[in-house]
Amino acid sequence: MADSYETIRTWIIRGNLKPGQRLLETQLAEQLGMSRTPVREALRRLEIEGLIQFAPNKGAVVKKYTQEELNYIFNLRVLLEGYAAEQAALNRKEHHCEEIASLNEEFETFYGIVKSQGKLEGQVDRFVAINEKFHHLIWMATGNPQLPVMLERIMVIPLVYKTYDKYSYEQVGNSLSAHMTIGTAIINRDHIRAEIAMKEHILAGRDYAFTFLSDRQQNADFSR
Repeated sequence: MADSYETIRTWIIRGNLKPGQRLLETQLAEQLGMSRTPVREALRRLEIEGLIQFAPNKGAVVKKYTQEELNYIFNLRVLLEGYAAEQAALNRKEHHCEEIASLNEEFETFYGIVKSQGKLEGQVDRFVAINEKFHHLIWMATGNPQLPVMLERIMVIPLVYKTYDKYSYEQVGNSLSAHMTIGTAIINRDHIRAEIAMKEHILAGRDYAFTFLSDRQQNADFSR
């Protein structure tokens, strides 16, 4: 039996369930092959994470964020992930260094594949997986058990808007370069460079996300 929380969460992140879309417990239970009780529990958990909300006369819907709200989220990420990178550089263990270096090697190989095809299309899920694993490694290397809990929620929300989908291979290369700089700084215990590089990395992602969302909104307005 599928895990209702993980499955619905994945559907939201991948865009199968879109911002503003109504979520019917009966329909979801039928799709997942289970009763409504675990579905209801999953929806409550996703509400806490900020992925859905319960709207009057509608029930559960995939939460739609304004650009102002997304800006607040990115600003929090800049502060918290900058702090996490600094703390990871100060507190990392040798196994964290090995895992970060190994993952960046995997990212480098992946970038070669993306560059050969000239775009990210068809490889988005793998890119997201590598990116999420890298950030999670850094959170764990801090030794602070509260940081992963706080960051997990705010990191996932921009994924709902599928801003990675139109990444060019150059943008993937920029992300790889940032990961290499951050990873090297953490391995070398250079906490100042780790913090600055991480903040720049998040800000670059924010700038692209807002450009992408603005262009998409303009195209939607034009097509009406």
